[in-house]
Amino acid sequence: MRIVKRFNVYMSTSIFTLHKDFAFGQNFSNNSNWRTTVMILLSLFLMLSGLLIINTIYAYQAKHIDSNFLHTLWYYIKLIPFFLSASMMIGYGVKFLTKVVGNLTFSLIVSKGMEILVCVVIGYIFFKEFPNWRTGIGITIILIGFWVLKGK
Repeated sequence: MRIVKRFNVYMSTSIFTLHKDFAFGQNFSNNSNWRTTVMILLSLFLMLSGLLIINTIYAYQAKHIDSNFLHTLWYYIKLIPFFLSASMMIGYGVKFLTKVVGNLTFSLIVSKGMEILVCVVIGYIFFKEFPNWRTGIGITIILIGFWVLKGK
């Protein structure tokens, strides 16, 4: 019985130690840590990838898919794996960035800002809509409004 208890205590502490050695379980208050930089880059890459996938799917559908219901339904059924992976990429990107910076509001503002910029890029690629100075002012107003709404 004592051996089993010792083994369980050893396993639980070693798993916790192993978990603490990875970037997911640490407190990221030290900004000079290389793991913090990797986590920020990973979270931004995940959010950007997911947003590009979703916005490209919608832009392609608006440009090239017939508006017939069955054609559109079949298009979305074929793309369910992409929607699932993109949603998970965005979710984990926000989760990792929140874990690094310790502030969900900041993570959501970064995510919304990236989403708006991805929409501008996808609009240029698919619809040849070139952004002008009004687009920049609009993006700034939207981000300030989101910050005011989510800020405490």
